[in-house]
Amino acid sequence: MLRLFLSFIFTFFVYSESFNQDLKYHFSHIKGDDITSIRSFNNIKMLYLDTILEENQQNQFLALSKLLKASKIVNLRIPSSYETDFERLSKKYKKGHTKPTKTKKYTPIKPKKNKTSSNIKTLKDVKKQYNGAFLIFDKSINKKSIKYYVWKSKGYFHHIYDISNANSKRDTQQIKFNVGTIKIGQYKKNIIRVSLKSKYKRLSKYYIYKNKLNISFRENQNQNQKQKQKVIKKNTTTKKKYNNIKQNKVPEYKIRYNETNFKNRVIIIDPGHGGKDSGTSSKGRIREKNVVLNISKYLKDYLQDKGFKVYLTRYNDSFISLKKRTQLANIRRADLFISIHANASPKKTTSGIETYFLSTGRSKKAKNVALRENSLGVKSLNVLSKNVLLNVVNRQKIVASNKLAIDIQRNMLVYTAQKGYKVKDHGVRGGPFWVLVGARMPNVLVEVGYLSNPKEARRLNNKSYQKILAKGISMGIESYLEKN
Repeated sequence: MLRLFLSFIFTFFVYSESFNQDLKYHFSHIKGDDITSIRSFNNIKMLYLDTILEENQQNQFLALSKLLKASKIVNLRIPSSYETDFERLSKKYKKGHTKPTKTKKYTPIKPKKNKTSSNIKTLKDVKKQYNGAFLIFDKSINKKSIKYYVWKSKGYFHHIYDISNANSKRDTQQIKFNVGTIKIGQYKKNIIRVSLKSKYKRLSKYYIYKNKLNISFRENQNQNQKQKQKVIKKNTTTKKKYNNIKQNKVPEYKIRYNETNFKNRVIIIDPGHGGKDSGTSSKGRIREKNVVLNISKYLKDYLQDKGFKVYLTRYNDSFISLKKRTQLANIRRADLFISIHANASPKKTTSGIETYFLSTGRSKKAKNVALRENSLGVKSLNVLSKNVLLNVVNRQKIVASNKLAIDIQRNMLVYTAQKGYKVKDHGVRGGPFWVLVGARMPNVLVEVGYLSNPKEARRLNNKSYQKILAKGISMGIESYLEKN
């Protein structure tokens, strides 16, 4: 229901060309206290939120004027701060105001592509399965680069897969199966050949997923029937042995056939801080901005492997303002916004993981964390504007963000424990984080650990532990979307 509600809101923003048109369109749909009118009223609230974050007072005045009129039509009370802010702005913009300026779309800074880089794929690894083989390359592959054909010679069928634009630094590899023998090696320059010699013609098929090629072989039907007859003749003890052997040959990697469930889902990952804003750091000069960027990149890879469309707010050590981070999420019409940070405490012994969602409720701990994370945020906004922003936040979004935070926190703790790490659970909390305010979708801020703790700082700087944290977060995201 939440996704349908958000998609309904977003359709208004997609087809609108300017702020003025958006405002007129939403206001024209306000007729009374019906559902459509209330939704349009909430859309005007979101427009008003954008004007505050963009610090565009002219647009803010226009949005407020419509918002005050709309509140009377739909019979909804609004905070008195709205009227106070309107009176302040009306002195400047009530007479002969000019047209509002169009907001610039923000696109993340991506690393420049090297023109000399080759499209040649390298075979990294080959893994045997109980019914085939996995070929893992360093780059993604497509169907156009694979040619499959069968030819017969001396009573045997040769199943040939020629993979173009590919090199293998490995020696020719030979794997035996119950249906024949498979050879994998360099056939010609930039062509890897996978060849299976068998008595059966129709038995092979392949799947492609990103940089992985799975070639599987099914047994001939006549052979299956003979095998079944042999199994029936055997006693129960031999059956158990056969089952145990079969279980031990389960492949290390399984292709997920339900990846299409997530292929249209968009996730924005926000590595905290960057550039001139280093965030917190340890005594060993381990900086927050570098740690969270690495975790975010690993998280991006894990989510893309599951079929998600994933974007980062920054791909390198660059400074991005808080409002531009959520602006990217809104432009991409993201389903979720995940901001990654590392924590600090005056006590060096403090360690652990915690996840925050945007809320007006302010515990002491949440307030202290928010003060640090908001340090280079919306400094120019006055107290009144900041209070207005928090009041605009949609209650449904808060509930959804809370659920997302719970799933991410739980999965991070479970996965780190499975990998042998003892991590303290600091729970899920609500707080006024400005990086989350502008996002129109469920969003959370994850504190992956304390850099002020020397032991945990060394752990956070470890690539293998960074991957474990990223995997735990991805499991939490998947868990949330499967239930909502």
